Amino acid sequence: MKALEIDSSLAEAHTTLADTYQYYDWDFPKAEQEYHKAIAANPNYPTAHQWYSEFLMEMGRNEEAISEARRALELDPLSLIIGSQMGDALYRAGRTDEAIEQ
Repeated sequence: MKALEIDSSLAEAHTTLADTYQYYDWDFPKAEQEYHKAIAANPNYPTAHQWYSEFLMEMGRNEEAISEARRALELDPLSLIIGSQMGDALYRAGRTDEAIEQ
């Protein structure tokens, strides 16, 4: 919160706040709102897309999760964790062959 008080446009701070709302407070509407703020602040921040993808998977919104994971992977194609996230999103969407390929 202090980081956002200093600079409300920090994508990293919005992403971390979203993660806090998601996993600690279980306030899913606020979490999604913060993910949107993070991506609006910096659409090229791969972690925001990755974590938002995880959020979407947990909400059962698998196709949206795949889209966010794909965007994260485009931004950071060498990231092992993002590649794994992409595979997980594909698997949860029932796209097993694509998940195995990923």
